[in-house]
Amino acid sequence: MSVQQWRDELGGGSDLDFGLRLDGTLVGRVRLIDHHPRYGLGYWVAQPHTGRGLAAAGVRAVIGHTRDALGGSDILAGVSLGNVASARVLRRNEFRSVAVFGTYERFHLPLNDLGLSSVAAAQL
Repeated sequence: MSVQQWRDELGGGSDLDFGLRLDGTLVGRVRLIDHHPRYGLGYWVAQPHTGRGLAAAGVRAVIGHTRDALGGSDILAGVSLGNVASARVLRRNEFRSVAVFGTYERFHLPLNDLGLSSVAAAQL
């Protein structure tokens, strides 16, 4: 499913909210928090639908959209300590742990080898 289809499926959300649907039912969401050129990332999947790769697929689609359509340079995400499944979603999408705080771990994904968006890198 394309990012535009994910956005259309959510219906009425902002350009930075993306719905995760399974068999026509909204079962989760991926959200980008705009601090252009950097973005924050959050996501959730309803408990009965976890373990199916929906979060990983949604995050993967939003990464491409952030890099290619929004010209983003980095994406940051935080995961509560002990939330192994959520950390796995990020690691599967090449995020790296960059800091651990009292209650959460911060992850970072540069959107190309130079830490620049593909748009900015093309201008070099």
